[in-house]
Amino acid sequence: MFSGTVIRPALLLLASIIAFPAGAQNATVFGFSGPLTNITELVVSTSTGILSFDQVSTCAPTPCAGRGWYGHANGMHDATNLNYVATISGVRDYFVFDANLNGATALSAYLHLWNPLYNDLGGYPIAVYNVWDITSALDDVMASNPGGLSGLAIWSDLGSGVNFGSRLVSGLDSATFVDVALNSSALSDLNTLNPGAELIGFGGSLLPVPEPPSYAMVLIGIALLGFLFRARLQKQPTIAWQHSLSGSAKRSGRLTV
Repeated sequence: MFSGTVIRPALLLLASIIAFPAGAQNATVFGFSGPLTNITELVVSTSTGILSFDQVSTCAPTPCAGRGWYGHANGMHDATNLNYVATISGVRDYFVFDANLNGATALSAYLHLWNPLYNDLGGYPIAVYNVWDITSALDDVMASNPGGLSGLAIWSDLGSGVNFGSRLVSGLDSATFVDVALNSSALSDLNTLNPGAELIGFGGSLLPVPEPPSYAMVLIGIALLGFLFRARLQKQPTIAWQHSLSGSAKRSGRLTV
């Protein structure tokens, strides 16, 4: 019988393959917009026409910014830095809009983001850019944060919760605008905003699409686990039959073939 001393290492091997796919992570970058202005838009198709909104440009407290990024190491955010960027290593960005629909109903929407560069030097030629809801107070998100518990809480919020949409991105998306279609959850939030009184925020995170060698290694790991468990299951009935046969022999005093 295969013991836990065999199964557990196999599980750890498979987990390590999945958690650490081939290629360095921290060199894969999406965005890195620079300090340009009016390069992010929220475009909404409504029951009365198409509306577009630039990210918030005036907010409180000062300094604050309607777009930016939070570092993954300690949750630091500099509101005087208008750049936005997301990396596979964990840097996450955000965008805040005053999306007053003037009583109209949002039918569809997308984020219109300028992407000067998709840097795939980290070994991921394709990645997934995810858009999330933000539950943190948007004034806090837009303000500078020196890092620590409060900054890390916001950083976590920018890459979790309700998913608002996603898009595959690659080097083909460099030096162009990238549109990320927003789903029904995002439209629901847009349609429940108080006109002129509430802002809406979107968090952004970048996740890797594993390379083919990584897929192969994962499949090998799964096959190994399947073999070990199958062998273990096949071993158990044999032992039970042997015990039963031994008991019958003892009761009859002889073994008939």
